[in-house]
Amino acid sequence: MRAVNDHLDNIVRPALRNYIDAERALDRTNHCKDAAAIDAARGEVVRTARTAATELHHLADVVLVDTAPRFADLGAIRQALRAVCVFDRGTVPGPDTDLLHDAADAFKHFVLSRPSATITGAAAIVSIGNGWGEMRYGEQKYGGQEQVTITRNDGNKYALLWIVQNSYDAWIKVLGLPQTPLWQY
Repeated sequence: MRAVNDHLDNIVRPALRNYIDAERALDRTNHCKDAAAIDAARGEVVRTARTAATELHHLADVVLVDTAPRFADLGAIRQALRAVCVFDRGTVPGPDTDLLHDAADAFKHFVLSRPSATITGAAAIVSIGNGWGEMRYGEQKYGGQEQVTITRNDGNKYALLWIVQNSYDAWIKVLGLPQTPLWQY
C-alpha cells in the first residue's frame, strides 16, 4: 500500500488543500467587490476544483494496482466507496462518489455521453451562489456565498466541497486509514 500512501500524500491531499484554499480566497475576494479580482478568483477555484476532483477520483487506478488482488476491477472499487459514502460523517448515504466520477469525467471530456452519467458535462459544474434550500442541509456556504456547484440532470445541486470531503472520507474508510478532522487533508 506504499504507492497508495505516497499518492495520497504527494498528489491527492495537496490538490484538496489547494482547492479548499481557493474556495476561501474566493470568499475573501467576493467581499472586496473588485470585479477583476473576483473573476480571477473564480477561475482559480474552478481550476483547483478540477484538479482536486480528478486526482481524488483517479486514486482508484493506484488502489487497483497497489492493493491487488483486493479489488477485481474499478467497478468493485467504486461499489466499495459507494457503500460507505455518507454526508457529513453522518448516517445518510449520499451520491457523492458517483458525482465525483461524473465531475472528473466532465472536466476531461466536457460533454458526457455515458448512460449512467448524472450530469450533462462541464457546463453543469460552475461557481455560483445558491439560495436557501437549494442544496442538502448544511451544504451551502453561509449566506449563499459563491462556491463550485454541480447541478445534476434532475435539477438537484451539490457543493463540490462536500462531494470531495465525503468521497475522501469514503476512501479513508475503504483503505482503513485514520480519519482526520473535517477539511484537514
